[in-house]
Amino acid sequence: MPKVFLKSTALSLLARPTILRAAQRGSGTLILMFHGFRNTPNQGIENNDGKHLLNSSLNTLLSKLSKIADFISLKGFIEHLEQGIPIPKSSVILTFDDGYESNYKIAFPILQQHQAPATIFLATQFVTEGKQLWTNRLEFAFKNTQKKEVEFAREHFPLKSDANRIAALTAIKKKFKRLPQQGQELRCTEIEESLDTRLADSTQSVPAIYRPLSSSQISKMSKSGLVDFGAHTHSHRILGRCDETSIREEIQISQHKVAKLTGKPCDLFCYPNGQTGDFTELTGQLLQEAGFRCALTTVTGRNKEGCDPFTLMRIGVSDRESIDWTLLEISGILPRFRSLRGR
Repeated sequence: MPKVFLKSTALSLLARPTILRAAQRGSGTLILMFHGFRNTPNQGIENNDGKHLLNSSLNTLLSKLSKIADFISLKGFIEHLEQGIPIPKSSVILTFDDGYESNYKIAFPILQQHQAPATIFLATQFVTEGKQLWTNRLEFAFKNTQKKEVEFAREHFPLKSDANRIAALTAIKKKFKRLPQQGQELRCTEIEESLDTRLADSTQSVPAIYRPLSSSQISKMSKSGLVDFGAHTHSHRILGRCDETSIREEIQISQHKVAKLTGKPCDLFCYPNGQTGDFTELTGQLLQEAGFRCALTTVTGRNKEGCDPFTLMRIGVSDRESIDWTLLEISGILPRFRSLRGR
């Protein structure tokens, strides 16, 4: 019997609602992190990290989650923390980063179908000016270049196959995240020029997967009462690698623009990249001074009563694994297996 079949069968057996529900109980509130969505499968370099989920994947995931947990809003969760009220057991919060148009065109109808509240964190330069995120620009450039190699930080990367390009893209993105953020725009432009290709900022000419939300789409979702909006900085800089002046600007500009787009106060924040070192005691202090009530990271974990609202943990969801695998991962079953094997 093929190993793939055995693995699939085992996952299906483990991912039954009774098992998942038991694993969820008392383990803290789960905040899921999504980005964009798509209607058709992608192959090759575009979406190689799987952060743009298929519409069917989102629908299936929410259908299965609704049987083992309760969807609650991020704002509701924060109110529980602030007031010291017990948080509902087996609760799940949905969050979307950046502000892709597919949040409205693909995800919003699915959220309405399941009556699942969500929070979308907007990188405001992306949604108000159409300025593409540097991650999108690099992915587009590596996909479309005709060059056979590229140099970055005195290192040469071959580009003769999709595998080469994905490896180079992954390595260069890691280097980007570790560098001071002030020179980010120049570095990105230099790579685009060396690859002789560039992702345009105009929303009319870019591939659908990279398009930002429009102001009218944001307004419609905000007025629905099902979707809240938060700030994700203005230019998607990693705050822990910025000076204090830049941190203040990124926080204040994004907060102002989100409030203007929604007509509501903006008091929810999400760190770009969001790993240890991407946020600091200073960033948390400046967010509190600006009137924010929480800040979300991408550090993997669950959030228990009494947790720090300015270092909330999340679990990312991608299309690189099956829905059953994702459910076992976010329920805590797979991490427990790993810890037992490591003893």
